[in-house]
Amino acid sequence: MDKNEILEKSRRDNGEVDERFMLMEQRRGLISMSAAAVAFILLYVWDFFHGQNTDGLFAVFFTGLSTMIFCQAYQLRMKSLFFFGLFTAFFAVYIAVQYVLATM
Repeated sequence: MDKNEILEKSRRDNGEVDERFMLMEQRRGLISMSAAAVAFILLYVWDFFHGQNTDGLFAVFFTGLSTMIFCQAYQLRMKSLFFFGLFTAFFAVYIAVQYVLATM
């Protein structure tokens, strides 16, 4: 395989998107999800030790998680990720309903 064939195959596989750009996107997603997870953990610990209801935090966290999973399932065309996204979305809605009912 020569250089032009490799470049053409890379363009077909990546959908005309530069590989460097894809790596930057993945890194940005990992950093933002890590920051959200750290913020979630800190707020959860704070609320837990102060006797606050933590269901709202879970709902927000799992909403972000399910959104990220749906985006990856769409980009990678993976049905297993789609079903996992449905599961986390259902869990987020369930927790949000529980939170609303508890705070009424």
